[in-house]
Amino acid sequence: MNDATSIQLAAPGTGLPPAEIAAGRLMFAALRAFKTPEWATKHFHREAAFMARAARDLPPHAANTQVLIPRVAGIEDSSRNWSVLMTLDHLAIVDRMITEIIDHLAGERLYIRSVAIAELKPMPHQTLETISNFTKATQRYVERVSRIANLQSATRHRHPWFGPLDAYGWHLLAAIHHTIHRRQIQRIIQYANKKGK
Repeated sequence: MNDATSIQLAAPGTGLPPAEIAAGRLMFAALRAFKTPEWATKHFHREAAFMARAARDLPPHAANTQVLIPRVAGIEDSSRNWSVLMTLDHLAIVDRMITEIIDHLAGERLYIRSVAIAELKPMPHQTLETISNFTKATQRYVERVSRIANLQSATRHRHPWFGPLDAYGWHLLAAIHHTIHRRQIQRIIQYANKKGK
């Protein structure tokens, strides 16, 4: 099911096409202007529940099989040959990192580690424990963010594609990030089913 042996994918950290980043920044600004932190929390949680359920519904072998798909908007070329479990592992890594960032910014403390996209990639081999780890990471994220009274922090931390963001900016980004990878998981399952026929 893995066709990547004949296709050269871009290196991790290569980034997105400039036009896609520009469009993403416009969409991000619009969401920030019209959506609330409460909306972002509900959206984050809803997408997380969908992805965990989709992973649990798959046979273990299928959930752990890498599938080469056409690139989904918002993900790097290097990320389009993942399994469903790899995608959840990536999300757990990112969700834990954003939890730390928001915790620092909301307390008006600098977060000293830079965000390097290439360092947030999952390992190819996963187990079904990945689903549990993902669920725990998202639950901890929602619990922590829900306790913060004001996400409009003066302190900011830089995202490689979106620039300096306050705590609310990172929260909104986490919700959007879930949507991007939910679409990726749906496409992985869709293409796996096509190849299985």
